Amino acid sequence: MVGLVAVTVLGGFLTNRIRDGLVSERIGEVLRESARGASYAQSTFDQARPSTAADLQQRLYDVPRDLQSRGSGRPEVFFFRSPSQGSPVLVNDTATNQDLVALVGPGMRSAVQRDSAQQWQPVAVPPGRSPGVVVGSVVTIPGWGRYELYYLYDLSPEQSSLDLVQRTLGGGAIGLVALLGLLTWLVTRQAVQPVRSAARVAERL
Repeated sequence: MVGLVAVTVLGGFLTNRIRDGLVSERIGEVLRESARGASYAQSTFDQARPSTAADLQQRLYDVPRDLQSRGSGRPEVFFFRSPSQGSPVLVNDTATNQDLVALVGPGMRSAVQRDSAQQWQPVAVPPGRSPGVVVGSVVTIPGWGRYELYYLYDLSPEQSSLDLVQRTLGGGAIGLVALLGLLTWLVTRQAVQPVRSAARVAERL
C-alpha cells in the first residue's frame, strides 16, 4: 500500500514537472516567434506604404499568409483594424482561417488596444478543443493607422507528447507496483518458511 502511494505521488510529480516544462518552453518559443513576425509585418508595411484601399487590402491578405508560412506549426494569423481609428476605411479584416476568428475575444482585443506591448492568453481550439494560445500585438501601417495582429498557435503536438509521457509513466507505475507486490510476497514467504518448518518439527515431537 505504501509503495502504491509512493509511486502515485512520484508519477504525479513527474507528470506536472514535464507538463510545465513542455508548456513553458513552447510558449516561450511562440512569444519570440510572434514578436519576430510582428516586426517583420511592421517592416513590410513601412516599405510598401500602400497608397490606396485596394493596395492595403491586398497587403492585408498577403502578409498573414506570409507570416503563417514562416511560423512553426503553421499558426493562424489575423489582422483587425483597431476601432480607435477616427476615419472609417473601406478595408476588410483578414484571417488565414475565418472559422477561428472568434477565438480572439473582446478581452484579448481590449488588452492589445490598451497596451501595444505583446499580449497572450490560452484558448481551446475547435473542433476538439485542443489547447492553444493567442498572441496579439499592434502594427502601425503608414497612412492607415493602427492594426491589431494576432497569432493563434495550436498546442496539440505538446499535448500529444504529454499524453505519451503519462501513458509511459502509467505503464511503468503498474509494472513497478507489480514488482513491489512480487518482492513483498517473496520476502514474506522467506520469512514465514522457517516458522512453518519449526512448527512441523514441533508437531512431530
